[in-house]
Amino acid sequence: MNHSDKRSAMVAASFVLAIISIATFQIFFISLPCASISIILALISRGDGPLLPRAKAALICASAAAVLTTSVTAVSVYTVMHDPALRAQVEQIYDYYTNPEEVSPEEGESARSGEELLKDILSGRYRESQKNSSSSGESPSGSLSDEFPAEGDSLSAQRGGQVI
Repeated sequence: MNHSDKRSAMVAASFVLAIISIATFQIFFISLPCASISIILALISRGDGPLLPRAKAALICASAAAVLTTSVTAVSVYTVMHDPALRAQVEQIYDYYTNPEEVSPEEGESARSGEELLKDILSGRYRESQKNSSSSGESPSGSLSDEFPAEGDSLSAQRGGQVI
């Protein structure tokens, strides 16, 4: 491999990394390393001669991605730190993932965690509770019985008694 082949390979790698860094500018832990390596490869590919046009494009794209990524990250951190409601949500999520046993649910049906609801659905208890509430006269809103008529209704009679 001669000098120009190594140089063109570095320029190509630099250009690909610059494109990746610009495409993933919202994910700083992918974009910043790709942009940094792209800038380094573009500058090293220069060697003794002038910077190739494709290396210049890679250098510009990688620099723009680094600035854009840093700006987006800084604005996001500033927003979270200065918005009390958003900061409370972030702290609640942090507490949930660090100490899930200590997180106290809020009052009401919405206090059921997604994990509890999923366990109830998979075990069949959710269906039983829905049947019990509907048989006791409470019809859950949005149930299938509200949307589709029973077999004896006039709509099924119009279809020749067939239920679709």
